[in-house]
Amino acid sequence: MSLKNKITKHILFLIAIILFITLIIFLFMIPTKKSRDLQNLSQLPYDSIFISSYSLENYSAETFKAYRGLNTYICEYSYKTIPELTSYLDTIFNSNNVIDTVYIEIDPSLLFKKYNNYEIKPRKGLDDLSSYITQYPSVTFEIILPTPSIKHWAALDETKLNQTLLFYQYTITYLDQYSNTLCFFAGNEEWLYLNPANYDSDYVPNSLVSERLICFVFSRQISINLYNCEEKLLDFKKIVLQEQQTFSQYPNLSHKTVVFFGDSILGLQNGSYSVPGVINGLTNANIYNYAIGGTTACDLDPTTDTDNSFTDQLNNFLNRADFYTRDNTQFPYDEVKPQDMVFVINYGFNDFLYNLYTADYEQTLRAGIARISAAYPEAQIIIMTPYENIYHNGGIASVNEQGLNVQQYADVVIKIAGDMDITLLDIPSNLDINESNNSFYFDDSCHYNENGRYYLAKCIISIINIE
Repeated sequence: MSLKNKITKHILFLIAIILFITLIIFLFMIPTKKSRDLQNLSQLPYDSIFISSYSLENYSAETFKAYRGLNTYICEYSYKTIPELTSYLDTIFNSNNVIDTVYIEIDPSLLFKKYNNYEIKPRKGLDDLSSYITQYPSVTFEIILPTPSIKHWAALDETKLNQTLLFYQYTITYLDQYSNTLCFFAGNEEWLYLNPANYDSDYVPNSLVSERLICFVFSRQISINLYNCEEKLLDFKKIVLQEQQTFSQYPNLSHKTVVFFGDSILGLQNGSYSVPGVINGLTNANIYNYAIGGTTACDLDPTTDTDNSFTDQLNNFLNRADFYTRDNTQFPYDEVKPQDMVFVINYGFNDFLYNLYTADYEQTLRAGIARISAAYPEAQIIIMTPYENIYHNGGIASVNEQGLNVQQYADVVIKIAGDMDITLLDIPSNLDINESNNSFYFDDSCHYNENGRYYLAKCIISIINIE
C-alpha cells in the first residue's frame, strides 16, 4: 500500500472516530423523558401529578382540568422501579407547588412478591411508598391498578393468574388502610379489557378510552377497597377464565362491510367502544356508521334532507352524495363487493318520542329496506327492535301522545322482519334484560352504557352471515 493510501486510510479512520464521539456527545445532550419530567416537576406549576409504570401518552391534562379542575402534570417516563417512583415523589414534594392529588398507576408486582406456594410477601418498596402517604396526609393518593387487554390475561395459566390477582388483592388491602388513599381497578368494566381495539398495546388504552377511564376514576365507578376486593377479583377471574375458552371464537369478518343507519343507540358514541367499534375490534369487519343521535325513521320534513332521518341518510348513501360517517370517512362504493355487505338498521325510540304513528313508521321502514334490497340484493339486512328500559322507570312503560308504547313500535319491526325475510335482532330476548341486571347494560331508559354497547355488538356479530 502506498504512503498516500495509508495516510488517506488513517484520516478516514480519525474522521469516523470523531463522528462517533460527536454522536455520543449529542445523544447524551438530548434530554431523556425522565430528565425532562424531573426538570419540569421542579420548575412548572401544577397541583397534581399522574405517573405510571406504563405509558401515559394517550392521557390528556385537559381531561383532568375539565373533570376535576386540577392542573395535572402527566409524566412522560414510565418508571420501572419503586426507587424511580420515589425520586419523582421527592421532586414534587420538594417543589414550591401545593399538591392536591397524586395519581399513580402501579404494577402490584413491584410491591409484593411470591414467597412460596402459600404466601405473598411485601417488597421493600411498599414501605417507601407508604411513607409518603403518611407524611403527607392532606394529599390524596389515588392508586390505579392496571387492567391490560384480554390478550394479556388470556396468556396466563391459572397458577399465574391466581398469583397476579393475589398481588392485586394484597396491594388493595394494604393501601386501603390509609384514609388519604383510594384504589381503582377496572375489572368490572368488561367492555374495556375484552375488546382489543380499546388498546394501542396490551397496557396502553387508546386516547378515547383513556379519557373515559379517567372519568370513571373521578366518579369512583371503578373504586375497589378492602371490603369488596375479594369478591370483585373473583368475579374478574371468572370472566378471564371464561374468555380464555371463547376469545378466539369470534369470526374473522375482515371481508365484510357493515353499514349502520340509526339513532343514538348506534350513533351516540364514536371510536372503539361504540357498537360499530366493538364489532370492528372483535371481528376486523369494515364499519361505516351513518347513525345519528335523535333521529327518526320517518322523515320529519320531506322537503329537505336536513333532519337526518332514515330516509334522508339512505338518500345520501344510495345517491353517492358527498356524505361522511361519524369518524369522517366516506363509503368506498366501487371497492366493496355487494355480496359482502351488511346493513344494520335501528330506529323507533325517537319515532315514539315524536308521537309518530306506527303506520307511518312501518311504511318508512318497508320503503327503505326495499330500496336497499333493490340496490344490493345480495346484502344481509339486520333490523333491530327499539327498546325502552322499563326497569329504569320502576317497571312502567311510557306512553306517548298517540297512546302508544315503545313495544308497539318493536312489534312493527318484528312483523317487517318476518314479511320481508330479513334478519331480526330483538333486543330484550337477545340481551336477556331483567330488573336485576338492567343497570349493567343501561345508563338510562334507552341508552346503553359501555358494557351494554359491548354486549349489543356481540349480539349483532352472532347473527352476521359469515359466508
